[in-house]
Amino acid sequence: MVMSRRASSVLPLSLASVEDESVCPEQEAAFFEAMSGHKFIPAGRILAGAGTGRNVTLFNCFVMGTIPDDMSGIFEHLKEAALTMQAGGGIGYDFSTLRPKGAPARGVGADASGPLTFMDVWDSMCRTVMSAGHRRGAMMATMRRSTDYFVTAQTLQPADHVRMQAAAQPDSDSAISKTINVPENINFEAFKDVHMQAWNIGCTTYRLNDVTGSVLSVEPAKPADTAAPIDRPEALPGQT
Repeated sequence: MVMSRRASSVLPLSLASVEDESVCPEQEAAFFEAMSGHKFIPAGRILAGAGTGRNVTLFNCFVMGTIPDDMSGIFEHLKEAALTMQAGGGIGYDFSTLRPKGAPARGVGADASGPLTFMDVWDSMCRTVMSAGHRRGAMMATMRRSTDYFVTAQTLQPADHVRMQAAAQPDSDSAISKTINVPENINFEAFKDVHMQAWNIGCTTYRLNDVTGSVLSVEPAKPADTAAPIDRPEALPGQT
């Protein structure tokens, strides 16, 4: 693969420009040699922004600050997120600091709308702001406390797992896969129903258990191989 003209000329110079002037040419040559031999490939934001003269970040991702549980602080962080994404950076926020839905907001005599509603505000901002001029931004939100808003893979019924897989299947190749959580003691007929549901909507299933074997197999489980213990002599040669 041949580097582009910009990558071969501008990027090494831009990367070396932060070094002392006395070693800048030497570092530029070192960067060029490493990149041209594909020993070193800068991250995506560096490739896209270094040497362009644009006011963009060269960092891919940012772990953002703590969101305070008040309206002015929340929207101050929303502004910070929008400006970071505009410059090309991906952002990550923890929304666990916001009070849950229904909690009293005594200062205004109202109930809190909850962290999910503010996640929607961040989501709208992410859809609106064009990151670094030509792409939508990358954003991640986390919640550390238990909440009734979300379900986990363990609480979803197996049929719901299959429907989730089927929704993505038409737009992907065979590389897609999904773990369907079922009880370890699921009986043959129950799992057969899951298997046939997946088969009928274009998915396939595979379940192998090291202890019981494949649940779709009628072969009896094979006993695990166990090695006999080795007798230890009372006395061993050598010194300590």
